[in-house]
Amino acid sequence: MRLQQLLREAAEGAPAVAVPAGLFDRARRRHRRRWSAAMAAVVVALFGGYALSPFPTGAQVGGSQAAGLPERLVVPPWWTETLTRSPNGPVAVAFNGNSPQADYEDGKIAFWRDGYSFEPSVVVGLERDTYRIVRSSNTAGVALSPDGRYLLGATDPSFGDRAQVLDLTTGVVRQLSGVSASAATEWSTDGRWVVAREADRESTWVGVFSWPAGQIEWQLRYPASTSGASGADSRRLALSPDGSMLAVLDHGDVRVFRRDAALPEQDGSLLWQREVGLDLLAGRAAWVGDGRLAVLRRSEPVCPACPEQESAYPGAWWLTFLDGATGAEVTAPAYPRLDPAMGVRVVAWRGATAYAVVQWTAGLAHPEPNRVALVRLEPGATEAYPVLIGPPGTYDLNVATDYVDQIRPAGTPENGVDTPEVVARTLIATICLAPFVVPLGLLVWMWRRRRTQARRQARFGSDSTGSPGGPAPSR
Repeated sequence: MRLQQLLREAAEGAPAVAVPAGLFDRARRRHRRRWSAAMAAVVVALFGGYALSPFPTGAQVGGSQAAGLPERLVVPPWWTETLTRSPNGPVAVAFNGNSPQADYEDGKIAFWRDGYSFEPSVVVGLERDTYRIVRSSNTAGVALSPDGRYLLGATDPSFGDRAQVLDLTTGVVRQLSGVSASAATEWSTDGRWVVAREADRESTWVGVFSWPAGQIEWQLRYPASTSGASGADSRRLALSPDGSMLAVLDHGDVRVFRRDAALPEQDGSLLWQREVGLDLLAGRAAWVGDGRLAVLRRSEPVCPACPEQESAYPGAWWLTFLDGATGAEVTAPAYPRLDPAMGVRVVAWRGATAYAVVQWTAGLAHPEPNRVALVRLEPGATEAYPVLIGPPGTYDLNVATDYVDQIRPAGTPENGVDTPEVVARTLIATICLAPFVVPLGLLVWMWRRRRTQARRQARFGSDSTGSPGGPAPSR
């Protein structure tokens, strides 16, 4: 008898192996559960690990934790946490432009965000590189207090169309009583006062508020001015260090008022007025310690196609000075010429050294086009020294001016996680991809199902050995 015949007879005589019903389906479900558990563990490790991990140390975020301006700035990612949910104040810098979570749509499409903000501000911590997003007003901009604790111009819909001040250490918003959100507002150089200016067709009102009390200290009103340059830069305000004199730039005219509580209807009287044309009041820090008033002279626009007497085009800028008591020009050392630039404002003084924020524009001969920077202007120097340069695409930069001469090392940015933003964008991406993913997934499922059925038939189908789990064939 041949070996093949013997093996066949032995196999036919062996008892049939009963395969439990549904064994393959149970194994497949167990395999899927294991994969789902593994994916869930990865998600929990990523998000739960971030939530439970301790806050980064000073060596990781911001270096030495010494208060000061960071040596560099970056644009944070789109999932960066908002300040109202995770305050990081006091802060060193607030900048606008190229900001994540901007509401460029006309309608409120991003319903999960806190209010509407055409261009949010990004704030960076004073001691560590903690980045947060501030949903600020799209009409009046923002202004950072000298100590970095408060931000003028933050918008809370519950206050309506009113000027507000955001406490960056707590996230609490306060209203500036009686001042609309469209008013021009500015801090004094020491942060003890807030100046607000509002105008209608007939007159202009200016009020000085004490801070943090928020009480109006003195106010005045003068006839509206409609001549001269226009635009936001034509409405600059500067309060003297002792709070007794106020300089107002209004459409090409500089007016200086002196506080006078003896007046019957207002608290300030006009000391002098001077027409300056395209020139601008230097900014928040226009008053110098010796009583002079700094004015930025400006050349004609360098753009060949620019209309004459138009203030919204780049040109050359340089500092000159007026006598704060009389308005007469005074002789002073020459400061570096900024050429060309879109805008300049002096924000602080350290002795005779001025610190200014400069806006450049694309297409002009400058090493940092389309950027904004904090620069140092030394008397007698030929060039401005860059102190802090904003990220690409930024158009406005506010710094805590108490720290303009203190630069700290920059560390790894800590951005937090804006959970509503992440969840909303994930849902939107899922909804948008569903019409493409679902049919593709269905096709894959059908293909795998057919393939699995074919394999089962090939392995357990009826043949000469009988069906799986069935009785053994008769001999």
